[in-house]
Amino acid sequence: MHTRSPWALAAAGMLTLSACNLAPNADARLQAIYSDEWKWREEQFPDNEDAQKRIQDHLPKVDPASQALRLHMWQEVLQKLDAIPRAELSPAEQLNYDVYHPQIEALIADQKFREYEMPANSDTTFWTDLGYTARRQYRSLQDCRNWISQMRDIPRYFHEQMDEMRAGLKRGFTPPKITLEGRDASITAVTDATPEASLFYTPFKDMPGISESDRQALREQAIGVIRDTVQPAYRELLTFIRSEYFPGRIRRRFTHSAQRRSRVCTSRCSPR
Repeated sequence: MHTRSPWALAAAGMLTLSACNLAPNADARLQAIYSDEWKWREEQFPDNEDAQKRIQDHLPKVDPASQALRLHMWQEVLQKLDAIPRAELSPAEQLNYDVYHPQIEALIADQKFREYEMPANSDTTFWTDLGYTARRQYRSLQDCRNWISQMRDIPRYFHEQMDEMRAGLKRGFTPPKITLEGRDASITAVTDATPEASLFYTPFKDMPGISESDRQALREQAIGVIRDTVQPAYRELLTFIRSEYFPGRIRRRFTHSAQRRSRVCTSRCSPR
């Protein structure tokens, strides 16, 4: 009968232990990657629908530098994911990997194709998304103050979004005509309302748990910010949509059609 030496048994035990440690090590690497990226992503795009989170005091940055930073970040994340041998993950983390990896690939593709240059479609627009925050439950005095700060950030945010839309318009990347019809009504709903009747004033109607003196001060601030900051920003956006974006979109499509017809004619009529 063949007997294995103590050294062989020890070596086999070390190999078994090493194999057992592979999954935890790979799991920890993957968990660190998606935990860090998710934390960063939430800082980049504050969630305006999660009732459990505090109201943010600012809106996301959508300028070209910020978009380039996001592309770089997600490309680095993808490199880290590709460096993890999937077979070394536990079954649960293999499932997470299979969901998370294509998600990062999709985010990279969106950045590369500059999907952010069309921030309005048949489903949502950046200017109506703010309504989700206005309708949320406000739990504290700080939430109300943060909402006022966020409203003050609207002009900067709108300017960046309009610049992105201009870039999309320049390359013919715009939504279909039907998705733009009537979209200006959601803008005039803000511009034509009194500050107190505005959706943006919603958090200041009740304010449970806040002292009467603070309520009065917040309401005065809110009315002033809605009147002097929010509504002018929406009026500027309305002018852009009606006078620049929609007419420019039509001209751009007409120019593209004319160029295509010209190329077809040139191809058919040119001497062989």
